Amino acid sequence: MNHPNPVRPSFTQCGLVILFLLFAVTRAFSGATATSPAVDWNVAVLDQVIAGVPAGEKYARIDDMLVPVDYLQYWRSYLAGGPQPNSAFASGFTMWPSGNVYYAFDASVTAANQKVFLDSAAEWATFANLHFMARSTQADYILVTNNASLSGGLSVVGKGGGAQLLQIGPTSWVHGVVVHEIGHALGLVHEHQRSDRDNYVTINSNNVAAGQLQNFVLLTTSQNKGPYDFLSVMHYYHNAFSVNTALDTIVPHSTNSQYLNIMGQRFDPVLSTNDRAGMISIYGAGPGASSVVTNTADSGPGTLRAALYYAYDHYGTTITFNIPNTDSGFSNNVFNILPSDALPSLVNATILDGTSEPVKANANGPQILINGVSCRAPILFVNGLQFKGTNCAARG
Repeated sequence: MNHPNPVRPSFTQCGLVILFLLFAVTRAFSGATATSPAVDWNVAVLDQVIAGVPAGEKYARIDDMLVPVDYLQYWRSYLAGGPQPNSAFASGFTMWPSGNVYYAFDASVTAANQKVFLDSAAEWATFANLHFMARSTQADYILVTNNASLSGGLSVVGKGGGAQLLQIGPTSWVHGVVVHEIGHALGLVHEHQRSDRDNYVTINSNNVAAGQLQNFVLLTTSQNKGPYDFLSVMHYYHNAFSVNTALDTIVPHSTNSQYLNIMGQRFDPVLSTNDRAGMISIYGAGPGASSVVTNTADSGPGTLRAALYYAYDHYGTTITFNIPNTDSGFSNNVFNILPSDALPSLVNATILDGTSEPVKANANGPQILINGVSCRAPILFVNGLQFKGTNCAARG
């Protein structure tokens, strides 16, 4: 996913945060209605993409998604009202059995960027039954690489088989981008390409830059989990790939006009309510989040990030701490939390109470230290704690 409007350390082009998009799975052959103008340009664009695929190539690229060529042929035939090759979509995008996702890092991925990937994976695994495990001898796994030519990311959709690439550009190792690309690898496609999107948004195809219409092609057989989600981490920004940033390429219908300037921003928190619910519907529920912080990791159950998600969902939460002094982040008499990207903001009258930590090693406080040393370069302006709601506080 390349980012035409990189205005924040998440990504600007594909993203939302409320979930759920579409797990494009073969069973969902319904809901593929499109207006004739949409059909016209969608078919033409798919024809161009298919024509450009080298002979014998398994995948075709749709922005940051690598999808099997057979799927594109099916979508094209469906939109054009022609014969539908059922065999091409016999099994749909393959999910990872039992939520077990194996990965390996290419030598191009630094230790710091490996941490960003693992932290981003743990963000998904907090809520859904997903298990990211380093590959040993498994045949099917995600090969995470740094691609110097990308400004964004690129991933196979679903479990493709063999060593499937998940590539991130050098300036894009941030939670928003990496969470989005992992979403693709888990089986998600873009929210604004789901089969019912024309009921919620209008694609202004005349405003799309030359050669970029493929990023808006309607995917007719998506299995849509939950309501259309303007806040999904898988949604584009309103002027993504525009010929002019003053011209919108995606416009919500009047009943949803309030989302125009916030859809696709992929931040705060990165995963929307519906993103989380949708992933759970496919892979089952994970450990979930609570209001108690029990370790100093960036992401995952018992972390501060998870607790801030919990507070986002529950008004008036007081976040407390109960971290043992055996935790690896305990040093110099304080608990050191080293996030690799910005934390969700304090909203909904959230109280962040570091004084609740039972280990009182630092008599004069604080008990908890949030240290930004693991975040990316300052040019990305990563924030620490942000207060975006009334009656919020942090102490200790």
